[in-house]
Amino acid sequence: MNLLNSIDQGIALAVARVEPLDLQPPALPPLDIRASMPALESVLSFDWSGFGLSELDQAPRLLTTPRVRFPENLRSRGVNRALVELNVMIDEGGRVFLREIVKNPHPQLSSEIRLLAQRARFTPPKKGGRSVRAVFIWPVEFTDE
Repeated sequence: MNLLNSIDQGIALAVARVEPLDLQPPALPPLDIRASMPALESVLSFDWSGFGLSELDQAPRLLTTPRVRFPENLRSRGVNRALVELNVMIDEGGRVFLREIVKNPHPQLSSEIRLLAQRARFTPPKKGGRSVRAVFIWPVEFTDE
């Protein structure tokens, strides 16, 4: 194509030639992500320790009565009661943390057990008049009422 296509019209067109570039990524120093972050175990770890019930001034009292649904598939099979045992930790504010479901004769209750633990609140555990954490097995009876 001509550099000047049409002088009569007052328009000058130029042709540019573009050569492909050989682009290379910049050289970066090696990155060890583990060296710049704390160990994953320490970031995600949680202190589950606490005093046993016998070590407390008195046993924490349940303040809430969380509503949970009794599964319809159990009800239809004639099951209207189930006793479960939960390994829980109650923190200094009375919040419940489910450590483990120790006994659950009906796996269909698992999601309701987790909801119960999330919604339940106790009086703060006390030792020597001071709020502390407590760990214990909490027996809970689910009924179809």
